[in-house]
Amino acid sequence: MSILSEKVESFLKERPNTIYSLNTIARNVKGKKRHVLYILNNNDNIRMCKPHEVGCYKHKLNIFTFNKCKM
Repeated sequence: MSILSEKVESFLKERPNTIYSLNTIARNVKGKKRHVLYILNNNDNIRMCKPHEVGCYKHKLNIFTFNKCKM
């Protein structure tokens, strides 16, 4: 894993039940949005949330949260 992917995963793991947008995650880990989005979409421990979980009824939003590991 790259350093940026470790930063992204640890940022979300420290705040387990909180949903963050792509912009917030990229700003906090100091990475480019396109790289952070790639990491978020390809990581099994992170899931994309449904928009209605945050009170929005759009079809798709770039909001993510840490998904508990299945061991």
